[in-house]
Parts: sequence; C-alpha cells; structure tokens
Amino acid sequence: MIWNESIECASRDELRRIQSQRLVDTVQRVYQAVPSYRHKMQEAGLVPADIPFQVSDECREISQFLYGKLNCKGVVRFDYIFREGTFFFLEVNTVPGLSEQSIIPKMTRAFGWTVTELFTRMIEECIQ
Repeated sequence: MIWNESIECASRDELRRIQSQRLVDTVQRVYQAVPSYRHKMQEAGLVPADIPFQVSDECREISQFLYGKLNCKGVVRFDYIFREGTFFFLEVNTVPGLSEQSIIPKMTRAFGWTVTELFTRMIEECIQ
C-alpha cells in the first residue's frame, strides 16, 4: 500500500485543485503528443489554454460575482484583460454570438450539452 499523507489528508478544495491540474496536464500532453486527438480537438474548436488552474478559478469566481451583482440572466460573456497577475474587467456582453463559430456553442459542446439542450435550459429558467 502506498501512503501519501499530503494527498490522503488533503481538503476537498486541495484535491479538486490537484485533480484539475492533473487533468489540464493530461489534456495538454495528449494535445501535443497525439496528432489524431489534436486534430479532433481542433475540429471542435478546443485548444488547451496555457493558463494556471488558479487563474481560471479566479476568473470564474470574479465572473460569478459580477453575474450576480449585475443581475445577469441567461448566457452572457465577460471580457477581461489579464496582465501581471491581475484581471481587468472590460465589459459584459449580454447578447453573445450563437453561430456555430462563436464561443458559446463551442463551450456548450465542450461541457457535454447540445445547443438545443442549452436553449431548452434557458427557456425553462425563464418560465420558472
């Protein structure tokens, strides 16, 4: 039996951070090393970003905060500049593009939903 106290006794947040970093590392390694997977990822419009996991977490937290404070509804897109470790909020796009080449359908598919599922969930949210 292998015992690694720092992992076995880690908090849920720390385990989530470790697992997410391992996933990012694996996806980047596969993207770089396996041409067939790289091609499939490029076809889907997915290219692994070279950003630390903590940075994407911080961006997500800021976006969730702004979504609530600005009383946003449905799908929006927040634009930022990230420079020298700091996020600079530029704007919120309350009507982001939904064409096949736009980021929202690509993110929807990456999340595992179809665009139809996204629209269905948006309609159901409005009805409630």
